[in-house]
Amino acid sequence: ARILITLWPMGKMKIWLDDIYFGEVKQKASDSRSGDTFIIAQKPDLTLWKDVPYLKPSVEGVPDGVKDGSVITLSAAANESEPFQLIVTPKKKLKT
Repeated sequence: ARILITLWPMGKMKIWLDDIYFGEVKQKASDSRSGDTFIIAQKPDLTLWKDVPYLKPSVEGVPDGVKDGSVITLSAAANESEPFQLIVTPKKKLKT
């Protein structure tokens, strides 16, 4: 079993009991990346890609099926934030 709680506190707030869902969430066997995940640039040594903030990037590299994109679009109301991850994945072993 896994419990995932994501809160983005931005000052004083209230959480009502009817705002919380507690139950089993079935996940597909495939990667659950959405359309918000895409490759920004591919270079000979690395891949730069964007992902949603609530998923941990794979240590295996860019997940299969991630499409190419070039523009990161953010949309937030006044005094709100829109988080995202920029991930740099090397294509060859890094020198230490």
